[in-house]
Amino acid sequence: MFERVLVAFGKRLHFPHHDLLQAPHFYEFVYHLTEAFEGRDEAAKEHGERYRLLGKGWLSSFSELFKTFKGKTVQEIKATSVGVYISFSDNLTFRMIGGEILFGRDDGRLEGQSVVLRCEKNFFGELCSMDFLKRLVVGQQVISAGDWGNRFEFGLTDDLMLAVEPDSSLQN
Repeated sequence: MFERVLVAFGKRLHFPHHDLLQAPHFYEFVYHLTEAFEGRDEAAKEHGERYRLLGKGWLSSFSELFKTFKGKTVQEIKATSVGVYISFSDNLTFRMIGGEILFGRDDGRLEGQSVVLRCEKNFFGELCSMDFLKRLVVGQQVISAGDWGNRFEFGLTDDLMLAVEPDSSLQN
């Protein structure tokens, strides 16, 4: 089966699969595909209680969070002295409070005083206003997500994401 997949790659993508059938090429190929994810298991252990369902306070997981928000539309973003609150369609909310992520049905609670959070419009740290960021992301649907421990990202289009870094910034 593995060889059939490699042959299909070769036919559709002009993928040089013959090299992978000889050591150590396959190992190097797999390593390069997965090296960016090294250490994520340790981060997951460290942040094992990171996800909680609103209302009950039950422990949850990244996969449950993603299933909850996949296909939902960003409706509002608020930053307070306590954390970042993002409202979604279907009366759902995502809250990053320090390193903890609370999500689920929106209970309408908004703790802390409103604050101006540093917003960036790309990976290079170019500053932008919250209004600029909202114009880009409000109305967009979640198609992917990623949790990097110190940063949570919602993928909204192929080239647009909403990233939240607790206590520091929002980025698109």
